[in-house]
Amino acid sequence: MDENFHLVLQLLQDNCSILGYKIYTYASTMHKVQVLANLDFKISEIALVIELLIVAHNCFTADCNMEGITIILKKCQKCFKSVSKISKETEFHVNLGNHSVYK
Repeated sequence: MDENFHLVLQLLQDNCSILGYKIYTYASTMHKVQVLANLDFKISEIALVIELLIVAHNCFTADCNMEGITIILKKCQKCFKSVSKISKETEFHVNLGNHSVYK
């Protein structure tokens, strides 16, 4: 989907932010459920949240929506705290778009 997602954004033209907010809301809800349940995060779950946030960020960037970009960055800070808890317990690899982070 990464390779062709720009085509979806082209179809939406100036409405990419609507899709971005929906994806952000889903990713945020997934993250909140884990935090509120005080459960240990699984690497696969936090990786999915991060991937969804990257897609939402792409939507907001396509619309030049600074408010949307800001909420994504704030959520990423919260997710980083979850990732840092995981990193203390195990090695992990998170794919951040074109960047990869190894711990």
